[in-house]
Amino acid sequence: MRIQRRTTLSVTSLSDHLLIEVYNKAIELKLEPQFIDLLEKEINKRGLFST
Repeated sequence: MRIQRRTTLSVTSLSDHLLIEVYNKAIELKLEPQFIDLLEKEINKRGLFST
């Protein structure tokens, strides 16, 4: 019997670069709006969106 470990990844643990990549891919793939909102909140928190 093989036991699998689950790893939980938080958006807060992503590098800035990877966070932006994930966000852009989520938009491209039209993923769940709640997921995109979560990414946007973290991007805003880090001050990564340029206005």
